Amino acid sequence: MADVFIVDHDPDFRGRFARDLEAEGISVRTFDGVRTVVAAARRGELPCVIVSDFRLIDGDGLGLMRTIRAFDPLLPVILVAHRCDVPMAVQAMRQGAADVLDRAVPAARLIESTKQSLALHRHARAPDASASTLEGELQSPLLGESAPMRGVRTHIGTLARVGCDVLIVGETGTGKSVAGRALHEAARSAGPFVPVQCAGTPADVLEHELFGQDPGAASGMPRGQAGRIEQARGGTLFIDGIDSMPLTVQARLLRAIDERSIVRSPGASPVRVDCRFVVAAPPDLNEAVAQGRFRGDLFFRLEVMTLRMPPLRERIEDIPQLFRHFLALAARKHGVVPPVWSVEDLLLWQQRPWTGNVRELAGLAERWCLGLERQVQTGTGGAATHSERIERVERTLISAALQEQAGSVQAAAEQLGISRKTLYDKLKRLDIDPALHRPGKS
Repeated sequence: MADVFIVDHDPDFRGRFARDLEAEGISVRTFDGVRTVVAAARRGELPCVIVSDFRLIDGDGLGLMRTIRAFDPLLPVILVAHRCDVPMAVQAMRQGAADVLDRAVPAARLIESTKQSLALHRHARAPDASASTLEGELQSPLLGESAPMRGVRTHIGTLARVGCDVLIVGETGTGKSVAGRALHEAARSAGPFVPVQCAGTPADVLEHELFGQDPGAASGMPRGQAGRIEQARGGTLFIDGIDSMPLTVQARLLRAIDERSIVRSPGASPVRVDCRFVVAAPPDLNEAVAQGRFRGDLFFRLEVMTLRMPPLRERIEDIPQLFRHFLALAARKHGVVPPVWSVEDLLLWQQRPWTGNVRELAGLAERWCLGLERQVQTGTGGAATHSERIERVERTLISAALQEQAGSVQAAAEQLGISRKTLYDKLKRLDIDPALHRPGKS
């Protein structure tokens, strides 16, 4: 039985994508239309994932998705469009598409989406697998196609090649630990990814956890135990919540970073440090320095290479993809079919302040899956009218496109999938000046 069905009218695309997946160890069958896929399903030949073009020789991808749900309600269907606009993507995802991608995206993006959906469906067929295992399989990719997230992925690629220590800053719930793991994987390190959480850990416990314990030293830890820094040899030590690290531990960490060696206990022999330090902190770490809660010398040492994780309110165009991802996780966790959501729901979500960022969105998706958030949302109203909400979304998408295209109206119109005249009309109505999006303008 094949892992993936590829359904597309273009034999070149089918062949190329099939070879890409087979190179990843994924078995594939290809089809040119709806009829042959349905015939296979009737014979009991169902894959784990279907990747289908929107437009097929004898139907369309949405119709195929609806038909195939009669055979397997949880089978993920990824839809690919020649020109994927926002309304099309929203319509497809609210009807249950696992992902909606433009045909022009890099092959690696389509492969990654397919592998995520494979992991989801295999988990659904193996209900004894734990939810934490599933989340571990799926949390590595940094989801989102907004300009800020594309910038994050580009920056991670650059930092991975350099091999330097990195400070990741961002608000709570923006995905700093996901970015840290992505950086580790992009670097293709031979060693492990070793996380350490500072928040809520007493100073003596944290110190022993990081630096270990030499034989004969007095401690509650086993004698001769290596700390996390040594355990990360050849890999990445990820320190989360470093703003909570006690000053005494900060001093030892600074020496370890500067000297690339540690001493487990006073009087012990130095041990060479061979790992990359990746540290996560809130955006206001400099304020902690000013207040004397964080060492200035350690801060200046860490901020040489900084990766900023954008808050969700700066990337609201990523909400549909993120919500679909978390909804699928929640549906499999609770053993239910993912419920649908509407454009109106999306407009309401895009107005939220999202103080908890992506983590808050994940919580919303789980409540939505259980029917709790829908009851709350149905009973609430906002001061903004429907047209005002649509205008806000339009303004956000247009501004993001102009920013990405350096203020070029023609290029932004092509990216948005509308004519230049239509975009000029919207710019006038929304009072958006393209010149402000050109380099050097603010």
